[in-house]
Amino acid sequence: SFPMGANIEPLAKLLSLPAFPLTATFPWLPFPMNIFALPIQWKMRALKSCDYEVGESRDEIEESAKRQALFLEGEIQAELNRMLRARLRKVR
Repeated sequence: SFPMGANIEPLAKLLSLPAFPLTATFPWLPFPMNIFALPIQWKMRALKSCDYEVGESRDEIEESAKRQALFLEGEIQAELNRMLRARLRKVR
């Protein structure tokens, strides 16, 4: 995939596109060549579902959301660490 340097929104609206990205290859590969992605590999993992706590007051809802966000951040980071360890074992 190409790293995007900027998005020219007025030009994207004019061309009825969601975005008009300026990439590192822009002067050499102008539109529409700059919207094609390079071949890359993706790995996706589905984590276990989580239960949300429903609070009565706004403060309880906010506290619950903060706790849940911290928990999920930890779960995602742990899974990323596991995937990275597996990838490093594969390389060695």
